[in-house]
Amino acid sequence: MPETQTRLALLMDFLNISGKELAIFLKMDTGSFSKLRRGKRKLNRTSAYSGRIADYVLGKDFAAVQNELFAFLAKHGCRLGNVPSENRAEKLRLWLTARTPENKNAATVLGPYYGYDGWKSAMREFWESAKESGNARPVYAGDLGDVDWDLVEQQFILELTRDIGSVTRNSRPVIITTVATADYQSYVALMRWLPIYLNKRVEVRYVQEDFNTAFSTGIYIAEGNAAMINTGLRGRRECSQSLIYQDSRGQAFCAELLRELTKNSKRLFDHSLLSQPLAMIELMERHIRPEPLTFMINSLPSFLNMPLELLSEILDDNGVDGEKSALCLDANRRRRILRDRCNYFQIYDSAALEKALYAEYTVENDLSRVIGREVRITREQFRRQLEFIAKTRNTERYRLALVDFNDINLIAKGSAIVVQDDSVVFAWNSHISEMRIHCTELTVVGGFFNYLNDIWDKIPPIRKNDKWTDKQFARLLKN
Repeated sequence: MPETQTRLALLMDFLNISGKELAIFLKMDTGSFSKLRRGKRKLNRTSAYSGRIADYVLGKDFAAVQNELFAFLAKHGCRLGNVPSENRAEKLRLWLTARTPENKNAATVLGPYYGYDGWKSAMREFWESAKESGNARPVYAGDLGDVDWDLVEQQFILELTRDIGSVTRNSRPVIITTVATADYQSYVALMRWLPIYLNKRVEVRYVQEDFNTAFSTGIYIAEGNAAMINTGLRGRRECSQSLIYQDSRGQAFCAELLRELTKNSKRLFDHSLLSQPLAMIELMERHIRPEPLTFMINSLPSFLNMPLELLSEILDDNGVDGEKSALCLDANRRRRILRDRCNYFQIYDSAALEKALYAEYTVENDLSRVIGREVRITREQFRRQLEFIAKTRNTERYRLALVDFNDINLIAKGSAIVVQDDSVVFAWNSHISEMRIHCTELTVVGGFFNYLNDIWDKIPPIRKNDKWTDKQFARLLKN
């Protein structure tokens, strides 16, 4: 693309649109339109012309060549393929009105984007830019308090989760830095973003600072593509402004600003593979002490909580032998020793247990991650596992509760959590990821422990004694 050619001219050439055709559509005289096409007259973002051109290009007349059009635009920095259809015209309009500068040091800025909806549009634009294939340089996300994520709709969080996943699949690492203040709800943040945090190409860091200003800033940098700054007043999401810098100097400025704000950051947690169960057990042996209380929450019991002979039978039935079988059996032995010497409160999902007992078989996801393929437990084998767990009696060192997770304020549905006060927290979801994470940062550990302690306290006492537990197991095993 010649530096002096406008993007409008480039697009018209690709689609073979004549100046006369577009001038008639816009109800302009051909002379005035020719000036727009050649850049002698500026095509403004706020003018009706830029919006109508975008609507025309994305209309039914060119529907047959949409895939070719999207590929062409992506090559020239306007990626529409993953953009919701209702937002495509706006993004194309912004691209059309951002003329490529002749001076490589000149600023190329998209925006400003105002308010909450503007911030969402800017975020979509930024993460689309970050998906560029062939660029393996890191993407930095400085989540420094500019957004109250509790007020962001779940659908948009899922959209961002998919976008970040797409970036990492293109071999780009993502480094996220967040602020851990005194009121930081670590358990909420971790569970909200768990699919991202479990991604082995994502590193999460934190700064224990309160910038103590009336405004807050978020900074995002995709090296070689774009940088974004969102600034707004705290607690007023409609009072915000986002800018996207596409030029190298703007990106360098944002990078320097983020480095300064996060220079004291520390790694928030570490990853380990679920296929290596001894790695987690060794970490537990190192960090979990006998006396302090430890909470364990699982939807279903795993292969680490069953008799050795039953685990050996399940492994045989699934054609697992040799080193893999020995690894699983060893992990089971060591986990039981650790469980017997520590002070545990365990919570299982009674609804999930009942559902599994009605199923012909259950896929043991933790065990499947170790073996590297699906491992099934028959209904009869799962029943025997529950009979084994039912023999456990509530004592001062081990207490068990069966609770329908739908009845309590549990944000960890589908995930497993182990946390000991002032020590360590582990979290994983073997259904969606091969990774687990663990953290020893006391702000995070304390947040998780207080949250689960509150959950435990809200479970009625009757549901935490032997008589109730026996009654529930009897009801489940009678089916």
